[in-house]
Amino acid sequence: MNSKVTPPVEEHFPLIYRFLPLRRSTRRSTVANEEVVRSSRRKGGNGAGGITRRPNGLWMGRITLGYENGRQVRRAYYGPTAAEVRAKMAEAQAKLQTGATPVTRGRGATLAGYVREVYLPGAEHRLGPRTLLRYRELLEQHVLPTLGTKQIAKLQPGDVEALLSAKLKEPARGGVLSPGTVGHIRTALRAVLNRAIRDGLAVRNAASLASPPRVGRRELSLLKRDELQLLLESAEAHRDGPFWILLLTTGCRTGEALALRWSDINEEARTMSIGRTLHRLDGTYQLLDTKTRLSRRTVPLTELGLGALRRQKALQAKERLATKSWDGSWDGLVFRSPRGLPLNGSLLTHRFQEHLASIGLPAKFRLHDCRHQAASMLVAAGLPVREVQAVLGHASPTTTLAIYGHLVEGGQRAVAETMQQLLTFSESAGES
Repeated sequence: MNSKVTPPVEEHFPLIYRFLPLRRSTRRSTVANEEVVRSSRRKGGNGAGGITRRPNGLWMGRITLGYENGRQVRRAYYGPTAAEVRAKMAEAQAKLQTGATPVTRGRGATLAGYVREVYLPGAEHRLGPRTLLRYRELLEQHVLPTLGTKQIAKLQPGDVEALLSAKLKEPARGGVLSPGTVGHIRTALRAVLNRAIRDGLAVRNAASLASPPRVGRRELSLLKRDELQLLLESAEAHRDGPFWILLLTTGCRTGEALALRWSDINEEARTMSIGRTLHRLDGTYQLLDTKTRLSRRTVPLTELGLGALRRQKALQAKERLATKSWDGSWDGLVFRSPRGLPLNGSLLTHRFQEHLASIGLPAKFRLHDCRHQAASMLVAAGLPVREVQAVLGHASPTTTLAIYGHLVEGGQRAVAETMQQLLTFSESAGES
């Protein structure tokens, strides 16, 4: 029996063996290429990835900038040599340490998105309610409609200056927006961008670098001696008269006077303690602490002021007995409506202007000008600036000088001196 001879495997699979050497050589080539790529990587420092040579011949390196919304943010740098890429990465890391490199991913945060999603929600814990409400109003009405779509990192001082210039020409009630209001717009935007820099979204504050609008000094409206005498006499018969007299004799702010409690009045020492202010926010009244530490103060009361407070206490007791709808939730406030509610500052101002017109006094004298009238008296009395600052509750003597320093010059001093003769502090009243 003839044994069957098995032919070589090559005869059954000639095509496979024809390509096997090629496959083996291809694998060796791939491994070799991986070794070349691996050997071309250079390990960077902390926060930097490797430097790699790409197929097109360029070298590439990456560094970690930080984290945005919990995600790592990295940036790539390219160059013809590894040394050049390494230098670019070192420069970027140095800028990152000084805050000159913003941490952003993709297109970058827009001003509108940051204001609405980050700044305003976070500002509730940093700003007072009234300041927050004002910032929101200024940003939504004046800033975001024009600059809201811009990326914060690309916002330029020229963009802000163009906005401010346009706002100075924007129609408003009674004319155009005042330079003071436009300055407040810049202040609100500057606060937002300061926070954005802290959050790594910007390198510089475009609002701080933008030139502010020129705000001229507003001439203080002061009453002459006969005008002031007329106002004081007419106040005796007006329901709001005690409130006006208190402003004229203490120089306190309207909101501070509205927040006064009877427990704040020390009739024996003839002093009044100020530590709160009344605000109407979102339709409700709120008693809030004064803005600064120096706003919390104790001021002397004149005999004229004490007399006004006594009349106010008698009026309040009479009105309480006369109404069946008295609101007892605000008991303790010095100034209240006939039904026991806090007084509305806007209505007070309106009634004050109506009263001035009815007795023939200039309408340009505002309720807030009662504070200026009292301050001018202090200046004319020759009190040191720091004492005037303490009575008025200014944050610094610089503020006091900026507003009232010019009163002692020229004819203004004569006006102030006549008021000093008319409205004297309690020491003088006690001697007479």
